[in-house]
Amino acid sequence: MIASSEEDVLEVAQKRIVDDALLHPESPVVVLLPHIALADPFQKRLSESIPPSTSLCITTLSRWAAGQPPNGRVIPEVERLSLVFNALREQRWFEQEDRWVLAREALQLVDELTRWGFAMPLDVETFTDQLAQAYAARSSTPLQFEARLVHDLWWVLNQNPMELSSAMAYQQQLARLAQLPQHGSCYLVAADELTPAESQCLAALSARMNLVRIENPLPGREGDACSIALRAAWRDPGHGSLSDRAQSLARDMPVSPFESRLALAGMESIEREAHEGALQVRQWLSSGCRNIAIVAQDRVVSRRLRAMLERQGVAVRDESGWTFSTTAASTVVMRWLDLVRSEGYYRHLQDLMHSPYLCGDWPAAKRQQAVGFLEKLMLKTNWVSDLNLLAQRLEGIASDQEEIIAAREMLDRLQRGGQLLQPQMLRFAQWLERLMQSLEVCGIAPGLALDAAGVQLLDILKQLAHDAGQIPGRLSLQEWVRALDLQFEAASFMEDQARGPVCMTQLSMTRLRSFDAVLVLGADADHLPFISAQPYFGDVVRAALGLPTRQDLLEATRRDLIELISRAGTVKVTWRSEINGERNPLAPLLLRLDVFHQSAWGKPLLTAPSAPSDLPAVQLAAHGMPAPRLAPDQVPLTLSASGHNRLLACPYQFFAAAVLHLDDDTGVQETVDKRDYGQLIHEVLYQFHQATPHVSGLSAGEAIQRMTAVTRSVFSRKKVPDEEMRAWGLRWESRIPAYVAWVMAWEQDGWRWAGGEVSHERLLGAHSPGQVILKGKLDRIDRRHSSTGEEVAILDYKLKSFTGRIARDIAQGEDVQLAVYTLLADQPIARAAYLMLDEEGVPRLVESPDPQESANAVATRVVALFQSLREGAALPAHGDDQDCLRCEFDGLCRRDHWDIKA
Repeated sequence: MIASSEEDVLEVAQKRIVDDALLHPESPVVVLLPHIALADPFQKRLSESIPPSTSLCITTLSRWAAGQPPNGRVIPEVERLSLVFNALREQRWFEQEDRWVLAREALQLVDELTRWGFAMPLDVETFTDQLAQAYAARSSTPLQFEARLVHDLWWVLNQNPMELSSAMAYQQQLARLAQLPQHGSCYLVAADELTPAESQCLAALSARMNLVRIENPLPGREGDACSIALRAAWRDPGHGSLSDRAQSLARDMPVSPFESRLALAGMESIEREAHEGALQVRQWLSSGCRNIAIVAQDRVVSRRLRAMLERQGVAVRDESGWTFSTTAASTVVMRWLDLVRSEGYYRHLQDLMHSPYLCGDWPAAKRQQAVGFLEKLMLKTNWVSDLNLLAQRLEGIASDQEEIIAAREMLDRLQRGGQLLQPQMLRFAQWLERLMQSLEVCGIAPGLALDAAGVQLLDILKQLAHDAGQIPGRLSLQEWVRALDLQFEAASFMEDQARGPVCMTQLSMTRLRSFDAVLVLGADADHLPFISAQPYFGDVVRAALGLPTRQDLLEATRRDLIELISRAGTVKVTWRSEINGERNPLAPLLLRLDVFHQSAWGKPLLTAPSAPSDLPAVQLAAHGMPAPRLAPDQVPLTLSASGHNRLLACPYQFFAAAVLHLDDDTGVQETVDKRDYGQLIHEVLYQFHQATPHVSGLSAGEAIQRMTAVTRSVFSRKKVPDEEMRAWGLRWESRIPAYVAWVMAWEQDGWRWAGGEVSHERLLGAHSPGQVILKGKLDRIDRRHSSTGEEVAILDYKLKSFTGRIARDIAQGEDVQLAVYTLLADQPIARAAYLMLDEEGVPRLVESPDPQESANAVATRVVALFQSLREGAALPAHGDDQDCLRCEFDGLCRRDHWDIKA
């Protein structure tokens, strides 16, 4: 064993290997590194000094052993997963749980036990006693069940010694490697903690070849100020208090080794963290850094960062790859299966149609024609589900236009593909075969073949078909799709990437590597280290069984961080300080380091994010509050009553609705919401009063009966086949008696219904720069004769309960909707009021104190507003929290991602 002093471990290894090779140039040399990312650079370092005659192999222990064939068949993971799933199903265990996930967790536990050399007893009683002893508890029903579960699943997977898991195969490969007639030298450099099988293999090799272990017993570099400070900060409490250690170090080291070298920055959102990371990487590149690492603790943030950098021309090579389930290629397959399982649900069809993989063997123009027509048909007929029903509606259109022909062909392909996947019980391999056939029929497979991720996905499906050949038992379509989804989650998409200055990697892959700069993303308590919840055994039991514990993982993370920070030129660590409005803490190790730094040198490592002004202009627009400006010809010529409300509440909402026209009702309606309920009640009241303008001419019972009949007629014509429809109807029917009582009292005061749902418009600011046509529909106009002549009242129905805020807003001039309706009426209005209909008791009126005065003020303000818009005034997204909660464009302005604190 050689312990490095102030030298780098790799430098010590290089010197020792070169010296030995010069003495014995014909002797083979094997160098075992902790991870394969070190192989190429270390090969270059050695090749410059080692004799050409020396046989050199630089690899990892697992790759070296992989060259030895195991004695038996290595069972594919999908077959082993199915064995566990079938065992759980046969025992009827976890019937209400996701058995595939539980099977995967059990598989991971069995493999972990195998890797660390645990010998499972033959009888479950002995294993139960082992667990009870580890738990320091008496045997109980839950403990017995846990023991039986693990014991049975272990033997399900290990019943045949010739059927091997990858962990068992690796142990056999190590044993075979140890038996080879090796000679020469083997250098084990900075090895991870070895499993028992790995230790036995190296011990056997050391008897036949010169085995040299080169490592540093302490993480980081001995004598390096940064390493010393990190080790001092992260020592356990047995070495004195944090404050005492900090002050002691400060006396020996007056200047912080982290000055201008390490910074911690919390961000309010994923978007902000990604922007900060992109800015930092570009700054490092501009300053001459040519070896930059992005350590992706949070893969969601890292994906967003990578997209930003690549849009800005910065290529990023990803050493860990993407989870295949996040690629568009796997998404199209899962949406296709979702469509089949849902019997043609419109959302799944919409998602599928917008994928370029569907009918990928067609010209793009033909695809667009088919998709466009099918979407229009879905919206026009409010089609929610059932491809056969959609096909019938399509066949009912007597036309041979190209778009209709293309739509029929696309729908026909989907129907034929769906017939191959009808619900039944099939073997795993049979489902895969049918899936591949359906992908061909739908033109998805040809589309996938044109894309790098698609080609890899097709290869995965082919490999799965090969591996699933011996899987016993039959699965429902639902069970099989879940299993396939887990396979996509386990697979990684690896791109063919040219080497560049920026790489994205894992923390463990940075060991012994030096970088000019490092960006650590997602360093919160949940991601650094990332410790998945263990469904089996706590740390006490894991330690008793010889398995790694949470503390072992924390220690490995600590060593990796010391290595990373001490070897890098500069390090920036970011994390989301808030998630859903709740504080999200920094990783404990880094939080402790910050406290240590403040105690030692009086300064925090925590820094503020870069000011938005440091970002390029194009980034600022996407990062802050949007505030578009319109050219004069973009300003709308008309203004609706609802548009006026939007303009006052949130100008950006007005921009989205009136300028971008995003408020068009173009969605398929699956259910009935409060807005639909309001529209239906408007229709009920209009029909009722049009047929019965004088309600007092009826008895209360007759009026209630007549309005109930109108209600049921209106509600029955709604296109949505929803169980909620009857509930909404009954809600209104329960309020009919109170409404009839109110309207009779209203008529006793002389008022009569004179019209409803009447559209009006009025030109404001004629011949001025603020000219605009105000448009709207009046819910109800009532009239009465008085001593002063005819009076007119405008009533606006409100399907919500009364709150004091409504009256307060009217009194303070913040609610101007009644004033707008008064303007639209274009005649003297005696009374303008909201009629609150959704009260438990009798409806109530909430009136404007002076309708005409409010109307005149609104007219003046509207003209001034439109004049300012034509002169280039901004339309900022400054709605308050209440406005945002009700906004139908939620997410468009990206309010959650603004840099509010800047």
